[in-house]
Parts: sequence; structure tokens; C-alpha cells
Amino acid sequence: MRIARKLERLEMPAFKSLRGKKFKGLLEARWPGENNVPHRIFCYVPSGKQVIFLCGCIHKNKRYNPTNAYDTAVRRRKEIQNGGASTREFDF
Repeated sequence: MRIARKLERLEMPAFKSLRGKKFKGLLEARWPGENNVPHRIFCYVPSGKQVIFLCGCIHKNKRYNPTNAYDTAVRRRKEIQNGGASTREFDF
């Protein structure tokens, strides 16, 4: 995330926009983890330079672990937007 802080725009290869109406506005932060297993964090940018991280997972053989990571990210974003959950600021 220290690298993301230096970026002008959150775009490939470090970030990818998710496709589909359900996932509109969600991003996937991407990086190779231990043993070259791809790691992901689903997030969104509500305004300015603020990024809200929603759910972390790994991505191997075209599968996410946990398998419900997409749905968890969508649910958590709704909870935050509706005031049912809060966020915490973290400075890198």
C-alpha cells in the first residue's frame, strides 16, 4: 500500500476495476505474495485519496479463497455507506 500512496491513479498492474453492475466502483489491489500466490484486497475510493479496504483473499488457479470474497466486499461497502459499519483511518 506504500506503493499505492505514491501513485497518481489506482490502475493496472497494482489495481484493477472489477466488472459487473454489482461490483461497480470496486477495485482489486493485486500483488504476488509468498510462494508467488497472488494476493488481493477488494476496496473502493469514496473520495479524493481515501481508499477503504473491504476484504482480503488469495487468488490461485482462477479461484478466490475465501470463495465468498466478492460478496463480502459488496456487503461491507453497503454497510459502510448505510452507516451500519464504520471505518478506521490508517496512515502509511
